[in-house]
Amino acid sequence: MPTKLAVIVGITGIQGGSVATQLLKNPSYKIRGLTRDPSKSAAQSWTDRGVELVRGDLDDVDSLRAAFAGASFIFGVTDFFETLQREEYQLKAQQEGVDIKVIASALEEQRGKNIAIAAAAVPELEHYVWSTLSAASVLSKGKYTHMYHFDSKARVDKYIREAPEMAELSRKSSFVQLGYYLDNWKFLSVFLKVAMKDEVSGGYYHANVGDGDRKVPFLEPKKDTGIIVEAILNTDPGKTWRGYSQMASWKEYMAIWTKTLGVELHNEGYKALTWDDVFNTVPIESMKVFFADTLCYIAEFGHDGTNSGVIPIEELGIASKLSSIKDYIESEDWSSAL
Repeated sequence: MPTKLAVIVGITGIQGGSVATQLLKNPSYKIRGLTRDPSKSAAQSWTDRGVELVRGDLDDVDSLRAAFAGASFIFGVTDFFETLQREEYQLKAQQEGVDIKVIASALEEQRGKNIAIAAAAVPELEHYVWSTLSAASVLSKGKYTHMYHFDSKARVDKYIREAPEMAELSRKSSFVQLGYYLDNWKFLSVFLKVAMKDEVSGGYYHANVGDGDRKVPFLEPKKDTGIIVEAILNTDPGKTWRGYSQMASWKEYMAIWTKTLGVELHNEGYKALTWDDVFNTVPIESMKVFFADTLCYIAEFGHDGTNSGVIPIEELGIASKLSSIKDYIESEDWSSAL
């Protein structure tokens, strides 16, 4: 019989879905999933797997308090990019004459705080895990200030750690900075192709900011997020973890990619870009600075902003359970990238 209630925000999303899938394997947990609309087919598929579905509105703290009632564990996550796609916020940005990313960042910060406020009201809570990212503006000392999706989450970290009303929740909280999704190539190809073909040599290379030698925290999000979060639950709260499947440089990634697919590597498989190169390449005007800042920050400071307080995944002792880059490459159809 399950003895603990795990409540998962955003169960129909990639991160929440992965956490739910993993915890369903653990007989100690009963799973409750939050979603805006429990009647949708994506939500109903969880009911068929024994998950209790409840409506949870991240803009409504009372609905979150009700959804979190009795929870031993809560997984909190927000979705910056979902706001960019919502027509109501696109219209709001147009009417107010502001960048929609500013609206999305403010919403994400408030929603993250709302989740924390509701979680803090659960007396039975043992562990809260918040999915976050590094404080880019702060850690770059103001050099890169347009990484709204990093900074908004990091401001929630600061609130949980420093607000007097969050003192008890802070003692129960762990933070996980999930890495670069291995499947980003499917969605970001208009901005950043995973591989480009040199027309002379016929070999493939990746173009990005930096020298291509800095290690990147590559993550197989659907398979490995849940494994990582479950392992964090077995540690004492109070730490910030890096969440990745395998660390590798882009040069190393391309060596694996070309070898696995049986194609040629061009030079070292890498071409260095500058901020201006990225700015001029991005075809959507409103995303130029956003992507240029993001790639330059990661190249210069790393995904975690070279914050030494972030603990590597190896200390969780789960490396053998996680996907390798080669595993992921072998699982995909790359015909559209060749």
